[in-house]
Amino acid sequence: MLADIHLRPTLLASCKIISSALCQVAPNEIQIKRNSDGAKEHNYKKITLIPPYPRENSWVLWVAKSYYHFWWIVEIAWNTDKELSYRFSTSQSNFYLKLSKLVEEGIARHFPKPDYKKVSNWPATFPIIGGEINSHRQNYKKLPVRMKWTNRETPEFFKDAFSCPKCFAIRPVSVCDDSFCYYSQN
Repeated sequence: MLADIHLRPTLLASCKIISSALCQVAPNEIQIKRNSDGAKEHNYKKITLIPPYPRENSWVLWVAKSYYHFWWIVEIAWNTDKELSYRFSTSQSNFYLKLSKLVEEGIARHFPKPDYKKVSNWPATFPIIGGEINSHRQNYKKLPVRMKWTNRETPEFFKDAFSCPKCFAIRPVSVCDDSFCYYSQN
């Protein structure tokens, strides 16, 4: 359900969170060296990681806590990449390919496996009011940009009462040119 403008940032953030969590749970497996530009490079079995977050991050702490949290965020990254490929007819991103290689190399074994399978609530970046998914939807609707879903239908939750029923422009950013449109008249 992510709008076009959120697909790439979501993929990048997911992969960066995984790289950072790996650096946290398996610091002895990470080799840090300087690349030819003089920047620090973090490697896991010769695979270059996305540089980890420099400070503590609630998402990284959450993912590092559990094997099931780790797989939850991996699936988000993989599905986001599939969605990008589908919507824009592109090949798989470098982030996806690098993450797949890390998984093949067995990074999942570094994450602690609780006695029972459960994904607890993820760390929210905005206040959760009511259900988490509903809260996310409400937050999404408040964004000031006009959302697009290339090669996908606009999600129903986004159409409801927050946009022009004819052109689906989000008020007050834009109004439909149709003279019968409720928002263009009010």
